[in-house]
Amino acid sequence: MPVDLPTPFPETDPILTPPLYDSRFEHDACGVGFIAARDGSASHRLTRLAVECLRRLDHRGAKAADGTGDGAGIMTQVPLRLLERDLAAITYRLPAGRRLGVVMAFLPPGEEQAHRDLVEEAVGAEGARVVHWRTVPIDTSVLSARALESLPVIEQAVVESPAGADDDAFERLLFLSRKRLERAETSHDFSIASASGRTVVYKGLFAAVDIAGFYWDLADPDYEPSDEELQQLARDAFADVPARCRETQRRLWEQVAKLRAEVLARLATRRSSAR
Repeated sequence: MPVDLPTPFPETDPILTPPLYDSRFEHDACGVGFIAARDGSASHRLTRLAVECLRRLDHRGAKAADGTGDGAGIMTQVPLRLLERDLAAITYRLPAGRRLGVVMAFLPPGEEQAHRDLVEEAVGAEGARVVHWRTVPIDTSVLSARALESLPVIEQAVVESPAGADDDAFERLLFLSRKRLERAETSHDFSIASASGRTVVYKGLFAAVDIAGFYWDLADPDYEPSDEELQQLARDAFADVPARCRETQRRLWEQVAKLRAEVLARLATRRSSAR
């Protein structure tokens, strides 16, 4: 039985009226799943299940003619065991009462150091400090030529909390650091996927089935998120837009998270001008 849905945009706009737009087709095509351990124990098994769940959501994504996926991602609790292993290699020991956070950064190739400095300045302005830059191990062979052409340098800034900062204060600090970076953004190739002491986001311009092949961390036995935070995995909620508008894929990795917000802002402007 046909359902008469309200039209969210003015019918006077020819771009947003049939045949180019019909409110009856206004629905999302994204897939989302959640994985949790009932006993709250840390285990790499959770990571494996999360990756497998995401693989089974591959049909919810879209692909360009050359095989370029429209984006996939996974969010888990920060894998402290993995970070502590890397920090031990540089003889760093976390002071008592401090916490670790992660800034997942997409850096412009050839301008990595300048943007590392931006991250360190933003974190330092909020009272914390970056103790280590970690190169995220990846396998580029799973990418299409188009995705590879625009691939950023993917690194993690490991952040030490200031003395006396509790969990909530540290989370707020990292959030404000990210906002500073967004305001100071100097390149379309620079973006922050996540900045948190609780969760970290691994995402990119590939199909859901390729996430563990691309990010080697997700296959590392030391990647053990616990259930203090629900693991969330999803084909990027914003990535369905470039799948429908092929031209938007010319701005690739940086748009995996930003494109939907940009499109909605433009539609809101169009709606206001049509009144």
